[in-house]
Amino acid sequence: APETGILCFRIVPAGVSDDRLDDLQKGVYETIMKEGRRTISLSEVNQRSVLRSVAISPAVTFEALKDTIADVRRIAGELTKHD
Repeated sequence: APETGILCFRIVPAGVSDDRLDDLQKGVYETIMKEGRRTISLSEVNQRSVLRSVAISPAVTFEALKDTIADVRRIAGELTKHD
């Protein structure tokens, strides 16, 4: 079982090369912060950029987490549309 409420993850769309994934994480993070509807952070795990969400607050519901992931997927799709 997890010991903390911190979730680190990477969005890895099909067809996006490994050398572009770090930039994609950064782009997703920057867009989410600009939109202002969600709060995530950018971190590094094993020298790779990862998105990070803290899910320990009572205000964070399962629906809120699902909505955050939906936004991450939407933004990644927009950022990779022309690849």
